Amino acid sequence: MHPIGRDPMSHPQSPGKFVPDVHRTVHSNQKVAQLKNKTNGKIALTVKDIQQIENEFPPLKYDANKPKRLGNTGIIIKFDKTINKPVIEK
Repeated sequence: MHPIGRDPMSHPQSPGKFVPDVHRTVHSNQKVAQLKNKTNGKIALTVKDIQQIENEFPPLKYDANKPKRLGNTGIIIKFDKTINKPVIEK
């Protein structure tokens, strides 16, 4: 005999399902992770930060003249002329 009602957790598109660890994005750069959890903000970067970001987002090549998006995170990397440093902002 089959149960009368289906278990809602057994459906593959159930909202109760979690994203497997294999598909989670873990950011190697703490500044990107910090800004990703905020709704907006701006953080200055060092040369080491830029290298980590370029390794984490492979097609990205930092250019001081062109702002670039970091994947689908909503974060932009660009050069801020007011503080004379590269920044990420959301």
